[in-house]
Amino acid sequence: MRAQKGSSLLTMLCFVVLGIILLLSLLRILPIYLDNFTLNRVITNMDGSSQIKGASAREIRDALSRRLQIDNIEGLDVREIDIQVERDRATMTFTYERRSPFIGNIEVIITFDHEHELRL
Repeated sequence: MRAQKGSSLLTMLCFVVLGIILLLSLLRILPIYLDNFTLNRVITNMDGSSQIKGASAREIRDALSRRLQIDNIEGLDVREIDIQVERDRATMTFTYERRSPFIGNIEVIITFDHEHELRL
């Protein structure tokens, strides 16, 4: 009697289901991380900008809000950002979380902690 070669239909079906779950996970999580990357870029570009030179915490918050609106970043309330201004530096500290539906009533929750120092 010859031994069976190759994989069975059940094994192939398991690999297909696993692949679909991994692809779905990637499609749900990747946009959240891309938004966070864009947020980091926006804040980094604000560092030393003439728009915030000598600005108060409120002016920095307004400038950040405008930039986030331009880059279509949602899910972050700029009023919750703690901004400490000292002479020629501003420190921004905030934590935010993003939720994304996964499958049915299962959600993916990702929390980001940020602390940035800006030159004014």
